[in-house]
Amino acid sequence: MERCFWIVQYSGLCNICGRFDINKRTRDILSVRRYLVNFLRRKMYFDILHDDIGDIIFTASDEGLTGVYLPGQEDFILLDGMVRANNHCIEQAKIEIKEYLDGNRLHFTVEVDLIGSEFQIKVWRALRNIPYAQTVSYKDIANALGMRGGYQAIGRANGKNPLAIIIPCHRVVGINGKLVGYAGGIELKRTLLTLEKNTKESRISRTSVQLVTE
Repeated sequence: MERCFWIVQYSGLCNICGRFDINKRTRDILSVRRYLVNFLRRKMYFDILHDDIGDIIFTASDEGLTGVYLPGQEDFILLDGMVRANNHCIEQAKIEIKEYLDGNRLHFTVEVDLIGSEFQIKVWRALRNIPYAQTVSYKDIANALGMRGGYQAIGRANGKNPLAIIIPCHRVVGINGKLVGYAGGIELKRTLLTLEKNTKESRISRTSVQLVTE
């Protein structure tokens, strides 16, 4: 499911009056969360997965998963008005993320409820198509979306990805292959990419052994 909101967007500006003056990314995202909780009156849920990489926070609506936040992203989350509970989407997401981190899952099937502008959702859909254990650059995504030279806008949308790991923005690198900014930190980004590389190689190795022994 996808939801586009134009009254309050991640730009921090109101499309009706234009009076918002929010420059910090944290407050920008909080304004959207407040809009959802206070104006839409939708029931929202959250829960926490305790993992070796740290605490991962999940948020969801009745329609689907709305957020996956890695250690260090706590300031980006507004939990006021949310109910701490394992709704069906959060429960499934916790299981799938744990399987992924253990090297036992390559794809995610949990239902998501994407909340953002039309452009952001377009970029996030493109990110979901990046294959496991592969990397692309912002320029690659811009070209794929027919936006030559629009890689900076792609980068901004990438930075506002609400579903870490599930929307694999960690697979986006600089044009020269260099690891660039990541909400969970460069070291965590490197860890996730290494995990995927090793998992893929291990699966290929096991397949080769099976072919030889059959």
